[in-house]
Amino acid sequence: MSTITEWDQTTSTEAEHGLVGIALHDANIVDEVSIEPADFHDPRCEAVWATIAQLRGQGGHVDPVTVHANLRTGIRGIDLLWLGDLVINAPVAALAEHYARLVVEAATLRRLAATATRIQQMVRDKVPGPDAIEMARAEIDACVRAVATTGFVADHFGDMLDALEEEPDLIPTPWADLNHIIGGWRPGALYVIGARPAAGKTMMSTQAAVEIARAAAVGIARTGGAVALNNLEMSRQEVMFRITAQMAGVHLGRILDRKLTDDDWARITKCAPAISALPLSIDDNPRARPVDVKAHARTVARTGTLGAIIVDYVQLMSAAPGDKRPRQEVVAEFSRDLKILAKELHVPVLALAQLNRESARGAAPVVADLRESGSLEQDADVVLLLHIDPEDETELNVGVGKNRHGPTGTLKLVRRGHLARLDDLAWRAH
Repeated sequence: MSTITEWDQTTSTEAEHGLVGIALHDANIVDEVSIEPADFHDPRCEAVWATIAQLRGQGGHVDPVTVHANLRTGIRGIDLLWLGDLVINAPVAALAEHYARLVVEAATLRRLAATATRIQQMVRDKVPGPDAIEMARAEIDACVRAVATTGFVADHFGDMLDALEEEPDLIPTPWADLNHIIGGWRPGALYVIGARPAAGKTMMSTQAAVEIARAAAVGIARTGGAVALNNLEMSRQEVMFRITAQMAGVHLGRILDRKLTDDDWARITKCAPAISALPLSIDDNPRARPVDVKAHARTVARTGTLGAIIVDYVQLMSAAPGDKRPRQEVVAEFSRDLKILAKELHVPVLALAQLNRESARGAAPVVADLRESGSLEQDADVVLLLHIDPEDETELNVGVGKNRHGPTGTLKLVRRGHLARLDDLAWRAH
């Protein structure tokens, strides 16, 4: 058989027959190429490949006779003559990887065609837009079968040594003491920020979003990027009011009451270019689901580098229509989805969460107080627990209750509610 250079269905069949012929001659090939039985279009090749792999795994001898004897029943067109022809016409073993690539390419194209049909069916069934988009993306991603690769230490030790000479790939938080404990926002990590109502979790997340976006706006590529902020509790305008108060240094109460002074207007005008330049996208859908958070993040990512995803807050997210599971199971799924999203897009995900009402009102919260799901604690890389100091309401205790990458501990920040921001204690005099 000659080497295959062009793609068509005949080529696909010839590639499958050639690859199976090589494997019948040398069963070691099944361990050297990343081919699954389902990658074959010819059901005979699928059955023979599966049988070869089975015999190989059992330590049995592989040849046309043993394969024919171990084939499952009900498959037409396979006899000793056909198997013998595959061996006789098999190309040289050196071409196995080439033929395997052709088989995988053909399988991918077939899966894409089937996916296109399913996407059309979703459109005909009037599946809601965000759901249809995420389902379509998942279908397309599934078309490209993941190929297992080896990861021996020797293969990656050199890269690790090179990485040690670089700065860690972390995005600094706005607070020096918090950076001292957790290092910064780590791409691929899930950060759960838990607090009781009005304790400061929205201030923390909004300020973090602004700082990450501002780093991108001034061109610090390693420490920022566009931010996808999902606020299920406040409107887009309410979030903008807080960003303006924070960045312009204008009293939030005067912004909310529309009682701005001439000095306030001057501050806002001066700060307007910096606010407008923030690559910060705000989605205020109060019924957002994980599928909406994913769609928002991917849309923002297409505009440039994605820096972070923020969800305020997890327990407000909605389940899919008709989902009758207990709320605890639903929130657990939200938690897993956010962790997977962090790893998929390689960005930090900040997920705000309410604490249980049953937790002691005056006591500092613990990770077990996270409301409705222990999965938030389990899936999180870092858990931050916010608690207003009972002796001084201008101070916020921040407990690092879990830190997968370092120590835990407690720090204090200054609450500046009138400016919708939290500051290091060193700023108190200012």
